[in-house]
Amino acid sequence: LSWQNISGITPNELPTLSAGAFAVSYDVNNNRILYFGSGDGTLFFGDGRGMRIFKSTDDGDSWTSISNGLKPGTSINKIVISPNDPTGNTLFAATFHGLYKTTNGGSLWTQIIPLDPSKHLICTDICFSPDGSRVYAVGPSAGHTPLPWNFFDGIEYWRSDDG
Repeated sequence: LSWQNISGITPNELPTLSAGAFAVSYDVNNNRILYFGSGDGTLFFGDGRGMRIFKSTDDGDSWTSISNGLKPGTSINKIVISPNDPTGNTLFAATFHGLYKTTNGGSLWTQIIPLDPSKHLICTDICFSPDGSRVYAVGPSAGHTPLPWNFFDGIEYWRSDDG
């Protein structure tokens, strides 16, 4: 197998070396759309190492930041594209500051878990059921770490039947 470096993100665009997530979808013309989430995804280095989510519509030759609505400095642990949206515009991002959703290809992200956006709760993973009817999101349990590290609490376990 051969590989080609497509890291066209310059240091000015991405001031971190850590990578947390990657997802691929296709637009209505069957062109690949790449999504890259920065951050290392670990609890001890997650906050501050993640910077943004980036999108490429030219197969990785250039990248645009699509982080409007995300809390600054959050690590992106996972990006998932909804199988129920044929346009590929509905995405979820599991982050160091909860679960976010966009329905416009990343132009605007909305925090959906925790329900109180002032709380800091980690979301580490998200997935869809095989038929796409359910979404599952997980994070560490509440109170799983002792003081002074207890700010690493997570969203725990969530399920949605309506996207």
